[in-house]
Amino acid sequence: KDGTVPFNNTAPSYYGRIDSWAGHEEMFFDISRSLVEAGLPLESLLTEMAPGQFEITFAPQRGVASPDSVVVAKEALRKCLGKASMMPTFMSTPNEKEHSNGFHFNHSLWKINDNSQGNQGSANIDSHGTNDDGNLELKSTNSFYDPTDAILLSPTARHWIAGLVKHAPGLALLSSPTINCTRRLQDELSPKGANWGVENRAAFLRVRNSKCNVYIEDRLPSSASNPYLVVAGVVAAGMDGIRKKLECPPPMDQSAPPLPTTLDDAVYCLEKDTVLIEALGKDLVSTFLSLTRKAIEKNESGDLEDIDRQRKIYFTCI
Repeated sequence: KDGTVPFNNTAPSYYGRIDSWAGHEEMFFDISRSLVEAGLPLESLLTEMAPGQFEITFAPQRGVASPDSVVVAKEALRKCLGKASMMPTFMSTPNEKEHSNGFHFNHSLWKINDNSQGNQGSANIDSHGTNDDGNLELKSTNSFYDPTDAILLSPTARHWIAGLVKHAPGLALLSSPTINCTRRLQDELSPKGANWGVENRAAFLRVRNSKCNVYIEDRLPSSASNPYLVVAGVVAAGMDGIRKKLECPPPMDQSAPPLPTTLDDAVYCLEKDTVLIEALGKDLVSTFLSLTRKAIEKNESGDLEDIDRQRKIYFTCI
């Protein structure tokens, strides 16, 4: 109704199909050049399955440099696409009949090694850059990796997973903060329970393990989430698991609690999670919850009840 149409009109796309770019190659080259020249560690820019849907991935970065890159990338995309009379949207579900937009947060935990100590049996990584760009400068050891484990998961990784699973209900609001995000939670590709699995796309946490590397893909966050809050919440939950040595549940645990599917439920779960509140700060969480309740009230009054009304609010501002 607002006159916008997907980049490739209404035709469904396919993952990684270069022919979807036909006639627009220079625009995508401009995007790639701009991201790299802005100092972002761009790895890929690919088509996804929904009309007009694309995936961007970056190489690993240390700490806050990762969410920084997400913010810079959004602004770069707005600038580059604006030159072609187009606009990106990071709205979670701009089209209710197609797959929604996620923000899968891939992460791992690394220990900076003392040069005087050996690292036998460990997964090591050398620097990809300097301190200025946030990349790991010193030789580091992946704390999630254990070559003696059947699926290469260290005790630290299992405690970390246990922490994320325990706090998953509280993390839901940080990961899906808008009324529109709740539509994504019904998508077949979105997680439904607080569980984990090895290379399982249906899980909340998808463990990626190959050769001498292990990392975790948090599949809960939507494209509308604040990357800083996502990172802060994940670190708080994971560290709680490590500090308390929480026991990791079995993969794809059938008794795993369901994830919240409404903002009301997500608000309730975050309010009850004292660990996340303490880590994020009571003032921040209080303000976040207050703003969310106002959105819930707007939805109940009919101001946000359908996707066309949601698009007026979320399409350009996120």
